[in-house]
Amino acid sequence: MSKRKHESEGVEPADVKGHRRLKKHKKNNSIAMDGNHMNASTKMDTQPDTSHLDLENARFDPSAANKIAKMGKRKGKRSIRKTEREETQGEKTALVTKEGQGKLEESIRSGDVGKSMSRKSARHHMDSDSSAWKISSAVGGRMLDLDPIFSQDEECLILAYDTAIKIYSTSTSLLMRRLQNKKPGIITAFTLSSTNPNHLYVSTFSGSIDKWDWTEGVKLGRWDISSQIYSLATVQAVSNDSDDGILYTIDKKQQWMITAHRLKGGVNAENTELQTLLKHPEPLTSVKILDDGNIVVTTSRSRMMIGYCDKPSSSPLRDLSYVWRELDCLEWITSIDVRVKPSEANTTRVKTQPVVDVVIGDLKGSIFIYEDLLGKLIRKEHHRKPTNVETIAPRRMHWHRNGVLTLKWSTDGNYVVSGGLETVLVLWQLETGHKQSLPHLSAPVESIVVSPSGSSYAIRLGDNSAMILSTAELQPTVSISGIQVPAVRKPLMPLPHIATVDSPLQSSTPPQLIRTPTALSSSNPGHLLFAVPSSSSSRISPTTYQSAAYLQSFDISSAHQISRQALTRTKTTTLNMGPESNTIQEPHVTHIQFSQDAQWLATLDEWMPPKRDTRHLLCNNETPTKDQPGRLEVYLKFWSWNSEINVWELVSRIDNPHSVQLDSSHGIGRVFDLISDPSLVGFATIGDDGMARLWEPSARRRDGIEVRAKDSRVLTTWKCRHASPMPVPESRKQENDEHSGAKIAYSPDGSIIAAGYQSLSPSTIHIIQTEDGKIRYTRNGLYTGPLLGLGILGKYLVILSHELSVWDLVNGQLCYSFVPNFHGLSRTRQATTTHLAVDILRNTFAIALSEILCPSKYITKSRSQIMVFDPAYPTPLYTTTLPNTINALLPTADRKGYYVVDSAAEVRILTPSTPSHIRSTVSKNGIEKEAEKSASNGLQNIYGNGKIDEPNSDNTDTKSGRLPLELSSLGNIPSIEEDDPVIVRPEQLAEIFGISPPFALPPMISLFEQVASLYSKKVDL
Repeated sequence: MSKRKHESEGVEPADVKGHRRLKKHKKNNSIAMDGNHMNASTKMDTQPDTSHLDLENARFDPSAANKIAKMGKRKGKRSIRKTEREETQGEKTALVTKEGQGKLEESIRSGDVGKSMSRKSARHHMDSDSSAWKISSAVGGRMLDLDPIFSQDEECLILAYDTAIKIYSTSTSLLMRRLQNKKPGIITAFTLSSTNPNHLYVSTFSGSIDKWDWTEGVKLGRWDISSQIYSLATVQAVSNDSDDGILYTIDKKQQWMITAHRLKGGVNAENTELQTLLKHPEPLTSVKILDDGNIVVTTSRSRMMIGYCDKPSSSPLRDLSYVWRELDCLEWITSIDVRVKPSEANTTRVKTQPVVDVVIGDLKGSIFIYEDLLGKLIRKEHHRKPTNVETIAPRRMHWHRNGVLTLKWSTDGNYVVSGGLETVLVLWQLETGHKQSLPHLSAPVESIVVSPSGSSYAIRLGDNSAMILSTAELQPTVSISGIQVPAVRKPLMPLPHIATVDSPLQSSTPPQLIRTPTALSSSNPGHLLFAVPSSSSSRISPTTYQSAAYLQSFDISSAHQISRQALTRTKTTTLNMGPESNTIQEPHVTHIQFSQDAQWLATLDEWMPPKRDTRHLLCNNETPTKDQPGRLEVYLKFWSWNSEINVWELVSRIDNPHSVQLDSSHGIGRVFDLISDPSLVGFATIGDDGMARLWEPSARRRDGIEVRAKDSRVLTTWKCRHASPMPVPESRKQENDEHSGAKIAYSPDGSIIAAGYQSLSPSTIHIIQTEDGKIRYTRNGLYTGPLLGLGILGKYLVILSHELSVWDLVNGQLCYSFVPNFHGLSRTRQATTTHLAVDILRNTFAIALSEILCPSKYITKSRSQIMVFDPAYPTPLYTTTLPNTINALLPTADRKGYYVVDSAAEVRILTPSTPSHIRSTVSKNGIEKEAEKSASNGLQNIYGNGKIDEPNSDNTDTKSGRLPLELSSLGNIPSIEEDDPVIVRPEQLAEIFGISPPFALPPMISLFEQVASLYSKKVDL
């Protein structure tokens, strides 16, 4: 018998423990400070802390601790001197030169930023570094394509997610416990121990097996088998009293194998046994262990194999030997279940084999039942005459239109329960042939599990949800739902492709990466709204386009779905199939936004008929590619919240809000962006027609009379308040439509809007005043390429394109810019995986960039980087890396920070952990405090609607690419004594500001100098 190396946690010699603790202690006492990047929370304690060491059991040289202490002192002193020296040099560099800007760009791309900052910038960075920000643990997650597990007392339901096992209560549907591995790894299987129902085995794709006490949340052991694990199983019945049961795995090295393991822990870890039971050249898709391990049933594509061993499982593994018998089926086996019945005594045989009944579901929807399959195969081998051979023909049942994804025997064997892509649960009564169904489930049925007592069914659906149904009434008693973002990960065991009218050939295109439309309610800050597809099933090919047609409301605090409703016209038939078996395509929601008072919801959806449906309408030499864009349907919808029935009701629908003529060179009428007015109830859109449109509610009238509801409430409709035409770049007109796009952003006070189109040539940003919808300012050449994000934060304009640029709108100058690392992603993937979010509460903005680690036709691994910035400083306040692609990034409403939603259906909250310190430390006469207060007013008075002392808020240098000047560098400002006040007459200010309109005033620096000269007594009064 062969043996593999196994590792078990929790059992280490005492000298190994002491060595590891000493090594960790040495690392903690090595103080490393890099110039301006010293952590403000770091305590420079040069004395070794030995309170956490187990001095009785650990074996180490006492002199080593003294060496560590001396080393910490020397490093601490050197770091202090280095910090003081760099801070002194930093006073000489108040501005970032062009050479320094280039170095800054390079350092940001490499992750080492901010080393040439001034003392103020360094202090600002120290106060806002990574120690001042934190990211929460993940909430939610995607359920794996594995069967749930009932606890023995049926009080808990165990579900597997990407990187964790979660235990839910069957009485409250609430999460009770989470089993999380410290080492990352994709979970491939989990099963309860056959000897202790409180123990749970969890395997990962990398080849590790973890043993947990799931009732206490304690890991008991870990073993590595040095091969990829695809499935895990234990015996269903145990007749021995051994504490260590046998674990069966489907693993792969050069070949696919079924291996039996008798895992040992603690001091007996070296006695772990294993035995290979079967080797097969083709993938093994499932394994079932029955009759105390004497029967093993496995499947491989369209082949089923049954192994039989008459030795008990208590025997040494080296004595296990199975006789394998194969049975070929007509189609690919997609699901299987096996049950064993005790056989009746037979005097003609010395020993009777157990009766094995097998039910399988195939790829084309058929269900086959084999009764006493093992006995028939054995008797077939013993009888040589064909006339005496029993027939092995199965009983066939057919209702499913697609593959049978799951099926199970009932506890008494009288029923078979099945499910598939039709969103219907089917119960087959075998004796009478009667069929009962539970239709109109929310998504395809992927897993069915019968409880130990047979009183409940646990069902896992394809929309990342699970429920428990009572077997008597088929009524749900437990519901568990996660975020239903589309799946992008390739299944470990993908099903073969079936040619249809929609996809006659297997697609080789990469999986779709869709930006998930997300909105946050200001009235319920913990509730996130997502536009999601009808199903996020992993069984569906990741290349299949999934339209987001539903609105899902998700509570972050409880990690539960609150509600779900349709936003577009959805499935017209239960089977979602046309007359020619073609899939009915649903409209896709591209944007959702809340109004400022959270009582209105605006959505954008679009739909285009399939090419095959319009081919017969073509004339002459027209092609479907040229005809399709003219048939695009775009709808802007406004929904009102009905608190009585807790649903969103459709109030107004605007058909093609940015429609263009068919022969227009602008585009095909798409709407590129939808945003909400932060100060009033209203929305703004930008589209293909070169217009930015502002939308507002108004009273519905009929013949000049207000229309009222039954409760005398005035009904509301929505209309376009202003339409601002903008010149579209010529280079954009010549681009392919899939590369076109535009962005629009409100200022925090809602007084202006920034809008721009993406183009291959240097593009333009237009500043539009919302009061009259007129363009007040236009700036060319601010960016080139795709416009990935646009935001206004105070007086700063943030542009995310091929470069991240921050502009000072007051002075019209560039503050700083650098080129992010897009890791070679195409323009299409950049548009779907790159995000920009603005947090008005904390005066920060965040960007998210994605990287595909394993580029292939299927994305198997990806990661994203999030950076948080203060618009006045080019150094990121916080940088972190997440293991998945970011689907949505948006600011929180009730706190300072951001919500992060990734492709694994997980939500994280990025927040500052400590309050920000006062940036300005050199303040004499309160001048700096007033400057900060004035600068915080943003752009609400940029057009002259505010006070006359507004120009004093400008403290930014006029040269592009420069950081804000230190106020102390302005020189000595003459003091003003309280007994000698300065009187400035109104006519003096009128001479400075003149009678020009606000947008035509001189530069702010010039105005500031003239007004300051009045108050500093430089003129004769």
